[in-house]
Amino acid sequence: MKPKVEGPAAYVLTASDPRLGPQAELLRVLQKQGVEISRATSAFTVTLPARPAASGGGGGRGGRGGGQRGGDAPPPAATTPQAGSPQATASQAAPPPAPAETLAPMTREFPAGSYIVRMDQPYSRTADALLDYQYWAPNDPQTRPYDDTGWTFPEGFGVQAVRVTDVKVLDAPVELVKGEVKAVGGVSGQGSLFAIKETGNNSLITLRYTLKDADIQVAEEPFEAGGAKFTRGTFIVKGVARGDLDKQLTSLGLEGVALAAAPTVKTHVARAARVAILHQWTSTQTEGWWRQAFDIYGVPYDYIDPETVKKTPNLRAKYDVIIFGPGGGQGAVEGSPMWRNPTPWKKSELPNIGTWAQTDDTRIGMGLEGVTHLREFIAQGGVFVGSNSSAELGRPMYEGTNLTPLPTPVVTQPWQYPLPTDEQLKRNPANLIPPQFRPRVALRFDAQNTLLVSGLLDGGTDIAQRPVVVDVPVGQGHVVLFANNPIYRGETIGSYSMVFNTLLNFDSLNAGRKQDAK
Repeated sequence: MKPKVEGPAAYVLTASDPRLGPQAELLRVLQKQGVEISRATSAFTVTLPARPAASGGGGGRGGRGGGQRGGDAPPPAATTPQAGSPQATASQAAPPPAPAETLAPMTREFPAGSYIVRMDQPYSRTADALLDYQYWAPNDPQTRPYDDTGWTFPEGFGVQAVRVTDVKVLDAPVELVKGEVKAVGGVSGQGSLFAIKETGNNSLITLRYTLKDADIQVAEEPFEAGGAKFTRGTFIVKGVARGDLDKQLTSLGLEGVALAAAPTVKTHVARAARVAILHQWTSTQTEGWWRQAFDIYGVPYDYIDPETVKKTPNLRAKYDVIIFGPGGGQGAVEGSPMWRNPTPWKKSELPNIGTWAQTDDTRIGMGLEGVTHLREFIAQGGVFVGSNSSAELGRPMYEGTNLTPLPTPVVTQPWQYPLPTDEQLKRNPANLIPPQFRPRVALRFDAQNTLLVSGLLDGGTDIAQRPVVVDVPVGQGHVVLFANNPIYRGETIGSYSMVFNTLLNFDSLNAGRKQDAK
């Protein structure tokens, strides 16, 4: 009854999606909830309903399926200009707005192999809840939501999903998927080199750590080879037997293309970074999702506390990347008041905890010694990663670093009088940061009127067009800071690769960077 009475009839995840790995992950999550997944045995066509034309107004984007969503986003809240204001005067003089344009219904063909999540099944409502969009208005009567207000899986996983209301989709020839959904993988073509596209598939980092002895280069630009096109970030693998690589790619859902000759593209080495995750004793739940992700994708790491940082002068000898996950903060430096009684975290004292991370006293912070050790770690070529609250600790890692300022001209002519003197530059070197040390914004939040994708957005002006990811070169290393939490609750699979690519390219984060002339 649901497909015909309430809708939608189904969700379609197309076989032409370039991110088939995350797509398979999403479908496996649905399978764990009892949702039945079907797969089209031949191409089929459906009619997608009329929808308002994109106008840059409020609401979500309508999905990664090109805005082809059955439901409509709520209209933006109306605002009334105050009398006498420039806005009010302009509104009185301006003609009434034209009615919003509506695009006509359209047909879309999906290729064979596309997945169909039908809504005429027992667990259709579970699938509908996870695949559709949520909208919670700031003025909703229930003003304080308990938890997440938006959890649209296709957006979180970074894959395409089309909400189909046309009941003809239920007539498409399909077969029920038996067993876990897996992306197609393996090696095709002939040659001794192998190219594996970077499409946001998190299994690439699993491959890097699995093939410990392989020579893996990362392409810094798109290229063509063997009649195929490859993205920047493509792995170029050599030193691995074809059969061994084929086995790994098949298990990971990655597709490799054998090449007869090395492509003419600039590359750098993708090393298996030595990773440590720094934690506080007072808050480990949120960064626990990072540990879970690393465990799932086979990224080995040490789990260290602030006291370890304090007692380890040469962190660079042990680690390439130190991650301070969300939930951490200044308390890692200060610790807890030492006039309190020692607070152990040991199985002998707390028999119900595990034995992985233990200490005789959780009060101890890293102190100034630890901060100094972290700064030396970065200056010597290490990478420090902070996210959300822990990004605050990233600031002392680069503020006030001993960078040599650019030389200033000798003041000899009148037009040079306003230039800062050498003495002034010593007092305030930040006004002449050398180009190679200037922070780089790798990703920004979008404009305010396009920020909301699903859920609730209140106060979007606070983050609109502001940095999400910042990379700060310090000495020979980098500080990489995330304003968001890219690894959270297993729902943000699509943004894991931002962290994983930081690990894979830890010693080449300047690749492709164009420096200012001065």
